[in-house]
Amino acid sequence: MMQQQSKKTVLKFILSLIFLVGGVSGILIILGEDTDVKQHDIEEVDEMELEEIKEEEPFPIWMADVAAFEFFYRGEFILSQEQAKYAGLKSIIAQKALIYHLTNNGYIWDDFRTELNRSASEGLMQNEMNNPLLQDYFDELFEMLDITEEDYLNYLILGKEYDAKYASLFEKRIGLDEDGAFAETEVALNYLPYTGITEEQLDNLASKIPKDLQPMDPQPTLSFSQQVDYLTVTMDAEGDYIFTTGAYPYGLRLEERYWTIFNELERTVGMEIARVSIDAYIEAIANYSNDDPEKMKAVQEVDEYFEIIKNTFDHYTFTWND
Repeated sequence: MMQQQSKKTVLKFILSLIFLVGGVSGILIILGEDTDVKQHDIEEVDEMELEEIKEEEPFPIWMADVAAFEFFYRGEFILSQEQAKYAGLKSIIAQKALIYHLTNNGYIWDDFRTELNRSASEGLMQNEMNNPLLQDYFDELFEMLDITEEDYLNYLILGKEYDAKYASLFEKRIGLDEDGAFAETEVALNYLPYTGITEEQLDNLASKIPKDLQPMDPQPTLSFSQQVDYLTVTMDAEGDYIFTTGAYPYGLRLEERYWTIFNELERTVGMEIARVSIDAYIEAIANYSNDDPEKMKAVQEVDEYFEIIKNTFDHYTFTWND
């Protein structure tokens, strides 16, 4: 569930879609640094073992497909499929690059820690697959991308390993530069040759990202307050309002007077706002009841906000044809 997000800073690509610094939002959990586990964190490896680790497996391009699907349907941003595919690929590159970087610095997990990570990932997957809001989502994911539950588990395992090792990077000060910083872009570029993907191919993928839609002029008067530029709207082919900027956080809290309502709706739905949960939020709003007339007025305003979000979702579709 989206409450299990480990680091919302993972979405640094918000508008520029640069290399991500975290795992897929809403999916990954940092593996805790328990005192009983610390002794199992690291093994010393010789040069021959390092070479074997480096060449152990090819870059899992299929995981980039899964990440793109997750960004599109479960991320905290409304994305076009081009944005989702670009972000998905870069997120897996970033995850694999960091693990490769730490391996080169002599930091790997032993079997105990690896199995602990797998067990935690299995628990997470089962919890999510038992969530009624996600049943259709998983059916479509497995069918569209032609992957198995074991594949998806391995995808989660990579993400959780990344999150844990990203934390260890700073806690143990492994593989940092002389200023104590992690040169993530440099590390990713150094790893890129192992992926079979070129910078030119990444640039070509980025060039396919559609430009933002042009706002209506003048802007219509909407019931909720439009305080920031990325809440401008236009009309789609059906004459419905949609937001003009795709890559923006639709979990935005608007004005403070809406915050309590957002929190109440989230508790009712059991998941943060996402493409997979938007219908549940709209239903929760329709069933909302309160004796406070001001709160009910605010709920009606939020209802219009969610309807525009849903319309914007419908403007961006996801297909897998490459």
